[in-house]
Amino acid sequence: MVKDGEIKSVRDLLDPKWKGKVVTSDPRSGSGLLSASAVAKVHGTGTLRQLLVDQQPKIVNSAVDLMDAISKGGFPIAQGVRPKAIQPYRDRGEAAHVKFLQLPDADHVPGTGLFTFNNTPHPAAARLFINWVLTRQGQTQLAQHLLTNSARNDVEHYEKNGVGTPGRAYYEPDRESNYAHTAATQQFVRGLLG
Repeated sequence: MVKDGEIKSVRDLLDPKWKGKVVTSDPRSGSGLLSASAVAKVHGTGTLRQLLVDQQPKIVNSAVDLMDAISKGGFPIAQGVRPKAIQPYRDRGEAAHVKFLQLPDADHVPGTGLFTFNNTPHPAAARLFINWVLTRQGQTQLAQHLLTNSARNDVEHYEKNGVGTPGRAYYEPDRESNYAHTAATQQFVRGLLG
């Protein structure tokens, strides 16, 4: 439904032919908000308003609703699809046509936290585990079992099309310098959508 190379930037989604043809995770929270924050950071809130209001996307609240919308052919473009959500559809032969687009101006670096607690009985064991998790072996296990990509270059990617382009800048919501921007984007989007 979308030709290779047809969409290279978020601005390409403003083409009238995509009006009503995009499904997105809810931009008021989660991955949808982080994507909206990326767009606002790069292109401003005017472009974000065009995407969320003028282009009339279908907004959904779950990965299942998102995958149902694109796997059944009703929507050629989806925002917020993650590799883990695609796998059951691929297993059933319903998502062979789904490919990831490289749109750094609308994508973000997903954060995954690893925490330890103060005053634990065995702090050395926690450090040992954390050090192992960050090794090639640990990241390989996580990538295979969590159905995700590792940030390590020496670990095979679970979803090869879902890997960011080296040298491109992506929105980093976990950077303290972006906290205020994400909050302002959330307020702006809530004002648009209620």
